[in-house]
Amino acid sequence: MPTNSATGKKPKVFFYANFNLDNLIQLAERLRGHPCTCEASQTPKAGAYNFAIFLSFDDGVEWVFRAPSSSRAPPGNITERLLASEAATLKYVRKHTTIPVPEVFHYSATYDNDIGIPFILMSKAPGNPLSKYNWQTHPHEQPGPRKAGRPVTDQEKAKIMHQLGRFARQLFDLRFPTMGSLLEGDEGCYVGECLSPGHIFEDRGTIEDMERGPFHSESEYFVSLATALRLHAEQLPMGYHVLRAPLPVPQEYSDFAEYHAATDRWNDFVTIGGLAESSANRFQYCLASELLQDTVIPNMINPAACSLAPGFPLYHHDISTQNLFIDDDMNITCVIDWAFCSTVPPAQLLSTPGLPHPRDLILNKPLSDAFQTGFEAENEQNNKIHTLRPDDWKRGEMISRFMRVVNQDALQDYHHLQALCELAQARRDEDDQADVDEQRGLATALVTRAATPNAAVMADELAADDEPESDMREREKRYFDVCGCQRRALAEKVALASSMNPRFVADARLWRCVAEVLEDRGGVELEFGAPGGVPTAEVEDGAGGGCS
Repeated sequence: MPTNSATGKKPKVFFYANFNLDNLIQLAERLRGHPCTCEASQTPKAGAYNFAIFLSFDDGVEWVFRAPSSSRAPPGNITERLLASEAATLKYVRKHTTIPVPEVFHYSATYDNDIGIPFILMSKAPGNPLSKYNWQTHPHEQPGPRKAGRPVTDQEKAKIMHQLGRFARQLFDLRFPTMGSLLEGDEGCYVGECLSPGHIFEDRGTIEDMERGPFHSESEYFVSLATALRLHAEQLPMGYHVLRAPLPVPQEYSDFAEYHAATDRWNDFVTIGGLAESSANRFQYCLASELLQDTVIPNMINPAACSLAPGFPLYHHDISTQNLFIDDDMNITCVIDWAFCSTVPPAQLLSTPGLPHPRDLILNKPLSDAFQTGFEAENEQNNKIHTLRPDDWKRGEMISRFMRVVNQDALQDYHHLQALCELAQARRDEDDQADVDEQRGLATALVTRAATPNAAVMADELAADDEPESDMREREKRYFDVCGCQRRALAEKVALASSMNPRFVADARLWRCVAEVLEDRGGVELEFGAPGGVPTAEVEDGAGGGCS
């Protein structure tokens, strides 16, 4: 790795990893037969695990060098396995569909090469990333300089979704006998272990006893993901995931100031007792995992007589505005970042992709209709008729919410879980087979499960790993020394109300109620249990912790 002779610092191109740049340029020149250069001063483009730099040829053609970041890569050889799978998937999709994806010119999935790190050398995506534009999901304007580009119109959004529906229909035809990630072998592609986000993200790749397939049935696949959620709750950091306190989102509030205040109060609340990393919160997610396996998964599995064809199609798990490139007319010119692609149950391809981020559930019916219309139009155009029933699309909706919960990539796990239970109940009601959990509702179902002997043992085991109370109190003190005593007093009262009611859910209704009470009192501190204070009454299923 050369250094800048004037500054003694290494060039920017090596910011994320050291590699042999001269050998990389020589490789590109051999492959294409044209002189090639690579600006060592360029700042690499960085993703979750990988970075990318650009190589330029004398005729103006550019290639992309994509490799794992030394500092961001997960432990073990997961990055190398993901890279090998992405290269195999790109080549397969490019050969068997018309979906615009980068062309792979060369790759190495190990460090044993002349470049010194695993890498893919591929074509540069034409057009601009869709993230250059503002895919608005709410009308609120954030204070400060505007960072995003012009808003994407509703008509343009529908055009994008229509194209994604057509792409999904093409992937729908690429069937394999098992579920997992594609790899290249001597006789072509085969399905190996599943490297999907639910099996890999958030350091889940470090969990040794996690089942990653390949899976031979939908039940195995779904159960592995629900189990991954439990293992995550038992062994890994929970981050912002608090089951009984969904994160505020802008769509729930009338303006940005109200939303910002709600996020402050949410942060205050979860700081009390270190709620996110507490055994109490982890216990709730373990119960949720059981509920998914017992109540939800049986209603997502493809029945034997279903119209969907046998086998398991390819699915891109990370569709986002960053991974879609477009031209000036909103035609998709390239779909990138196939690292986490895997084969899945067919109905998963019937779930409307979330934009701008996979966590963003599309609730706008014209957009979901545009996706379905694109899927069906591609079906008719290629004379490959798969008769899709309304029930197939309903299962796709269930899988969409299920994946957001088990992947720990959503902001409001409780609401997704609640919707899943309602969808499962609706499906079973059609057969007059309503499950007891479904009849009770989510909050009551979780409380009932928590009261079993096995759950008590699990709660004790989780509690044994709680941090010392003195450490937790010290962190609280540091936090509220900055935020102030009034915010701490309110947070403690909400926490007390939560501890008194096992069905308590601190969602938008609570934070809106708190804001209304504070406004009525002119900012005067709330009195616990007083009229208009923090509610203490039992919260019914489907209600938040706010005023009723």
